[in-house]
Amino acid sequence: MSDYDKAWYASKSIWLGLLTFALSVLGFAQGQEFIQQWPAVVTVIGAIVGVLTILLRFVTAAPIRKE
Repeated sequence: MSDYDKAWYASKSIWLGLLTFALSVLGFAQGQEFIQQWPAVVTVIGAIVGVLTILLRFVTAAPIRKE
């Protein structure tokens, strides 16, 4: 294990993925009516998540530890 390793819970990419997953599940539980009424909002949210994921990959210097 190197000095640059970090625990999984310190990974911004993992937290972003968990948040995206939770919002997706909540959106599905809410029903697809929101998606039909606001397709542009759903598209913008998806685009923002994609850009944030890419940006986080570039700022992340340390791999996570496999415990």
